[in-house]
Amino acid sequence: MVKSFVYILYSTKLDRFYTGITTLLVEERFENHLQKRFGKLNFTQKADD
Repeated sequence: MVKSFVYILYSTKLDRFYTGITTLLVEERFENHLQKRFGKLNFTQKADD
């Protein structure tokens, strides 16, 4: 069985919450967020905090 994680990010810059799901380890997904490895139109790209 593949493990999945639900996560919630909050951006003070945008004053918004973002919920997501991933099969990556939580630490790996968070690192991807910080390194901006996903599309430029995604929430995690707009929030740089």
